[in-house]
Amino acid sequence: LVPLMLHTNLPAYFWGDAILNACYLTNRLSSSSIDNQIPIKLVHPRRSLFPVAPKVFGCTCFVHILGPTRDKLGAQAIKCIFIGYSRNHKGYKCFDPLTQKEYISADVTFFESQPYYSLTPISTKMPRTLDPLPIPAIPLESFPVESPSSVVSKFRDPPLVYTRRQDPSHNPLPTISQE
Repeated sequence: LVPLMLHTNLPAYFWGDAILNACYLTNRLSSSSIDNQIPIKLVHPRRSLFPVAPKVFGCTCFVHILGPTRDKLGAQAIKCIFIGYSRNHKGYKCFDPLTQKEYISADVTFFESQPYYSLTPISTKMPRTLDPLPIPAIPLESFPVESPSSVVSKFRDPPLVYTRRQDPSHNPLPTISQE
């Protein structure tokens, strides 16, 4: 379990889910102590071995939003952490750390090679000392002196602005005759 938690870099409060996930998978592997049979098949011989395909614990997943609460122009999936399998439903248990909600769904997209949390923890402490960057010494003779006329020629010509002339035969304002 320790490598599982270290590999995913999940917070400590996911230990319970890690244990349940390990038990779920262990019960579906053959065991030499029971003549290479699968423990879950001995207890439930008719039950499917994997109601849903096994996935990598702690990976990034997206739970698809279904039902009347979904807005056509809104988000269609929620970014979550895969934390295990549902015991009562055919689906995956996924946790959204932003809203602190747990979702159980079979309609999930997984990115198994991408852990939700970064594998290298971000340090929040400032370094004790800051080494100044070395400033290279450049002699002034290395910069050529240019005349002002050569500097102006390096810039583009000013942009042309076109305006529409008023047609003299067309008068947009009505004239009022006073009699």
